[in-house]
Amino acid sequence: MNDPKAIRAALEGSVRAADRGNAAVPSMLAAGLSARLATVDMAKLDASFAGRCYDADLLADLPSGVDACGENGEFHTFVTDGPMFADPIKVEIGAVVVRDGFAYADLLPAD
Repeated sequence: MNDPKAIRAALEGSVRAADRGNAAVPSMLAAGLSARLATVDMAKLDASFAGRCYDADLLADLPSGVDACGENGEFHTFVTDGPMFADPIKVEIGAVVVRDGFAYADLLPAD
């Protein structure tokens, strides 16, 4: 996407989605947002969530009290694709490292 107006609209949509919080998640996924959980706070989530795709299955597996957007620091994502991307960023999951109460998924370049 090289059109400045389209990029601006996508970014403005992202800001509006953030304002709407969790209610925006299904529409963000339907629009083509693709991400991986890169970091997980193990006080809030099991280390097995590190590296998982941010999708409907992950959302269904989140324990009660965990924000679907990770707004309370439960997790951090690495976005790999979306309407504002010209091409997806291809990654594969490497090792998951546990340190200081956090699980970090190595996201490696994929072909």
